[in-house]
Amino acid sequence: MRPPTMTRIVQALEEAGLVLKDWSATDDRRTVSITATQRGTRLLQAARERRTQSLAQQLERLAPDEVEILRRAAGLLERALAD
Repeated sequence: MRPPTMTRIVQALEEAGLVLKDWSATDDRRTVSITATQRGTRLLQAARERRTQSLAQQLERLAPDEVEILRRAAGLLERALAD
């Protein structure tokens, strides 16, 4: 992502009251720390919960042998990412 694009995204999030910018962590004005506000954190958590619920509902439709395949695949992915 290019810096101007990120600047626009962060500006929109700040205007919506979802993040706060903090320049105090460094002397370099090009570097800024971004922190989610309480409202931003609640919105993020609600979105996560919706995605988790949706995935759980989709998994409930699978046959037991399909769930087992996914369980084994998840284990393989965890192992691959741990290396």
